[in-house]
Amino acid sequence: MNYQNKAKKRSFPYVTLCLIAVAVLVVVVLAYSILDTTGVIGKMGTAAKSDNFRVSDNELSVYEYQVGMNQLTTEYWYYKYGIYQDTYGITSAFSDEYSYAYYMLSMYKGSGAFAEQAYSYAQQYLVYCEGAKEAGVVLEADDTDAIDTYIEGLKTTAKSGDMSLSAFLKNYVGTGVSESDVRSAMEKYQLGVKYAEQLNKEFSDAVTDAEIEEYRDNNKSSFFTSKYNSYVLVDKALEEQAKACKTVDELKNLLITYYAGSADSTAETKFDTLYKGKITDAKVETEDDKEAVRAKVIETLKAIFDLDEEATEHFKSTDTDTYLKAAYAIVDGIKKDLDTQFGKINTTGSSAFVDLSDETASKNATDLQKWLFGKGRAKDDVDVIKTTSTSSSSSSSSGTTTTTYTWYVVTDVMVLDTEKTKDAYFAQLSADTKENDEGKKLTAEEKANAMFEALSADKTTAKFDELAVKYGATSSTALSENITESAAKSSSPKYAEWLYNAERKEGDITLIKTDDKEPKYFVAYFVEENDMTWRVNARAGVAGEKQDAWFEAGVEKYNVTVDTKAPETTAEAATA
Repeated sequence: MNYQNKAKKRSFPYVTLCLIAVAVLVVVVLAYSILDTTGVIGKMGTAAKSDNFRVSDNELSVYEYQVGMNQLTTEYWYYKYGIYQDTYGITSAFSDEYSYAYYMLSMYKGSGAFAEQAYSYAQQYLVYCEGAKEAGVVLEADDTDAIDTYIEGLKTTAKSGDMSLSAFLKNYVGTGVSESDVRSAMEKYQLGVKYAEQLNKEFSDAVTDAEIEEYRDNNKSSFFTSKYNSYVLVDKALEEQAKACKTVDELKNLLITYYAGSADSTAETKFDTLYKGKITDAKVETEDDKEAVRAKVIETLKAIFDLDEEATEHFKSTDTDTYLKAAYAIVDGIKKDLDTQFGKINTTGSSAFVDLSDETASKNATDLQKWLFGKGRAKDDVDVIKTTSTSSSSSSSSGTTTTTYTWYVVTDVMVLDTEKTKDAYFAQLSADTKENDEGKKLTAEEKANAMFEALSADKTTAKFDELAVKYGATSSTALSENITESAAKSSSPKYAEWLYNAERKEGDITLIKTDDKEPKYFVAYFVEENDMTWRVNARAGVAGEKQDAWFEAGVEKYNVTVDTKAPETTAEAATA
């Protein structure tokens, strides 16, 4: 066979084809590389999807950015408040939580550290977006305005760092993530949250009294507390006497007699020390005279602490009689110790209900909880509980054992929180740092007055929001829900007094000037009074369970799938 002739008859250009194939491959690889760098591949990739919606990989990066910012700003304050130990003093290098978060975010970028939570968000948004579509709920002007505001905020942040928005997104959100990706991600977020809130309100409004009570009884530890007063006895010898004290005043009386050197006290007392130093000079030498001084000291101390209305005669530091001066010195010396001890009495103790019939709960319960929730426990029950603890010691293998005897009296059993909380808007006004459109710098007082006057003419929540933005309110202008009286007092006692006035009604507004050396100015708007706190919480619990069930069914109903192909986290990579 003429192989040479056969070879010449091959008309298909194999070599040329191979060269072309290599060239095409190079082009494809180069194109992929370019597309991947610009984020087009990300746009093409799907991180999560449902029947009618889809979250791209680039959109997921937006959610990762949000998760990261939330977690890192919280982390900053945890370091600042000492909840986390800042061993290397990292946070001190940053002026605020955002500068810290952005610095750390650039280090985390691409690690997948926030991916798991971001995927969870994506799944939630898809389920609620499907629910919204089914219910006919759509984004409206207020919703799109909120998205525009969010994006403008990103642009402002980028500008403050002397960057374009695209550069900012590349550095902190994800390579190739565009403004349109952010908008698309935020549209799903906005629609999902909108319908989730609507659905929650529907579930909440439909909750019945029977469901509220059933939920309460099935979750007693979340609703019931028992309250008590307590005090760690200064001396074990007081144990039996303390068991007879059913009130704090009775306990204080016991401590007064103890520190005044009661006849049956087994410990050396302040009185004995003072007696030797003060009474001898007054020529009080017999036991009868000493007991007379003791009786007078006790009487005076009870009067000083208002524990005995009939004990009205007090020793005075101005007395010239040697005997009286000596007795006053004893009273003064003992009172200092009693002030310290009385300050250790806890009159606000409380413990959430523990079901002792549950083996695990009973095993983990403290001695106090076992007593407090024991069978038949009632108000005014008293006990002294012995507690022994051992602390570790570097110098001793056995450590130090400490035994304490604590007096407890029950003041209330199985109590529900019946306080009625309030919903209100509350905005603080601060002085302008730069001129307004009219070329003026308004003081905080001027801004508060102007906002109050404008709000008086149009008492609506929409007007409040508008004015809060106009006058640059420095505190949150969002509706504050379930405000307790103590929380209101922490903001301003005057605010609490106004908010919890029995005559308060929907639409009431007020202007508040604090009594500080440099007064603060607030404008508040009352929305409504809520049901009793325990009922509000139980209603929310029932509604939450129903919404959770709806969501779980929605994942299957709307064919929601998540492609969790996130890269390893830094921690996972380190242990691989």
